[in-house]
Amino acid sequence: MKIGIVVPGFSAHEGDWCIPALLDLGRWLARENDVRILALRYPYQPGEYAVHGARVMALGGAARQRLGSALLWRRAFATLSSMHRREPFDVLHAFWATEAGFIAALAGRRLGVPAVISLAGGELARLPDIGYGDQLRRAQRLKIGLALRTATMVTAGSRYLLDRARPWLRSRAADTVHRAPLGVDLNRFQPGSMPVQADPPALIHAASLVPVKDQATLLRAAKILRERGQRFTLEVAGGGPLEPELRRLTQALDLTNMVRFHGAVPHHD
Repeated sequence: MKIGIVVPGFSAHEGDWCIPALLDLGRWLARENDVRILALRYPYQPGEYAVHGARVMALGGAARQRLGSALLWRRAFATLSSMHRREPFDVLHAFWATEAGFIAALAGRRLGVPAVISLAGGELARLPDIGYGDQLRRAQRLKIGLALRTATMVTAGSRYLLDRARPWLRSRAADTVHRAPLGVDLNRFQPGSMPVQADPPALIHAASLVPVKDQATLLRAAKILRERGQRFTLEVAGGGPLEPELRRLTQALDLTNMVRFHGAVPHHD
């Protein structure tokens, strides 16, 4: 098949994990398909290159807004049309139902190509207390609604996410909505031949230190474990603006001898 994938960002090279699930998706699909990836925002410089057999067209949209975004969308439509004229797509697939989704859905309708939109989560979230979620902004809500109504098929990684999407999917036939979890590379993530028993057991948390990840709740849960007599260490991998606040909370909860902050850690490590 000839598959066009539209994403906000994609790996600049094979060693750049960027969004690891999308890198793995492109790599696996390219084994048996002609995969062309349109990266809207990242890498920040425009260019064409190959990653694991997939051809990538980076538009270098970076953080452009308003008129800059409109010009980016225009270029995206023109690029997809040009690609399709040279080698017609069998299907377009977008991750995130926001910018990437509405571009793929409209391009698919214009080109007569089926368009699959995969929800990634934040599109349907509205958490005003931490300023998170695309439902907080009217422009994003419009793009999401258009993408979900226009797409040929909609997927999400969990039943919960599909349930959150029901208001936009009521008019769709059941066979056009599917649960499709992101896969895991079993060559990278598998148990060793002899499990290592840490003493004390190590809990590992890997994520940016930002409000939506809510490490504060994790730390309070760690306090409960300690109060129940459980021995453990909590290894926190990741950096972010909340690190000073979380370090203070760790001290206030008397967990400094059990919690270690490692800062940003390269993906391969």
